[in-house]
Amino acid sequence: MRLAATLVERLCLVPPVDIASVASNFASVEECDWPANCDGVALNLSEARPKIFLKKIKNRRRMRFTLAHELAHVLLPWHVETVHCDTDKGSEVEGDSPETANVIGVSQEYQANTFASHLLVPRRFLSGIAPGYVDVPETLDSLESADVSAAAGVMALASHLPAGYAFLVRGMSRMVRSPGTEVTFSLNGSWPELRNSLTAKSERSGAVIHQEQQVEWFEFFDSGDRLTDVIDTRRSGEILETALRSFLSDREVSSVAKSITSKVGGVLSQRSDLSDANEIRMLLAYKFQADGRYAHLLKDEQFQRYLTKRSAEISETRSGVKVPRKR
Repeated sequence: MRLAATLVERLCLVPPVDIASVASNFASVEECDWPANCDGVALNLSEARPKIFLKKIKNRRRMRFTLAHELAHVLLPWHVETVHCDTDKGSEVEGDSPETANVIGVSQEYQANTFASHLLVPRRFLSGIAPGYVDVPETLDSLESADVSAAAGVMALASHLPAGYAFLVRGMSRMVRSPGTEVTFSLNGSWPELRNSLTAKSERSGAVIHQEQQVEWFEFFDSGDRLTDVIDTRRSGEILETALRSFLSDREVSSVAKSITSKVGGVLSQRSDLSDANEIRMLLAYKFQADGRYAHLLKDEQFQRYLTKRSAEISETRSGVKVPRKR
């Protein structure tokens, strides 16, 4: 969210963000004891200095997220009514909206959750600990410095990772996936059945304790599918057509090549931040593996050469660094 990123930049915020200090710049904050099932209240949003009341609880990380959430209601100019927020377990990242059933309330709660996530776990911080495909346990260890709940942290991390990751967090009611991750599963089964299915379909999986909660992680990409020296002097389009001629008639090659080229463009348009050739190749290989139309092509040496060459070309365009070529 742009507003959260602006605050991070202007206030030079780094994890763990001192959210109490940040909030005090814009509102009066008071912790209270009340029996109601309400984590926070933002009052007088149209006044010069609104008021934020927080329910005093033992879960300090939950209070931090609630304060950041209420601050969003204060700072987002179209949030103009008094807001009562009940942050149910896990809802700070799942987008639940307990305060109201109307569309405006749902939208405001989602926006406030997103703002809080981006403020407490800055995206430039995530870019530092998760620039692309990463070692999950090591990255979760680095993520602990953000001092947010396991659910909030994993949700923020997953939103930043490339396709091919899934997480189960104790206390959350659903699986968390990185954007573009394609996993076939059924919600009709039990939680253990989902876990078993994810484990069976993943290349690697494991579990760690993160912020006092168990986090299970699953990787669906081939970590060994990395770029080697580019030894083919042909352009990627020529290599692709050669690969396709092993499976298709000359009449079909052109249309399928255009479809594959379009798929590559679509996948990478969602990750314009990736410039490393290895990261690009791993992402493309995963997306083709997950696509039933093209998965069989990964067994072809020429198609593998195409992925390698195309990844190198894109990396060169994005980074301006030419990839060494052998003749």
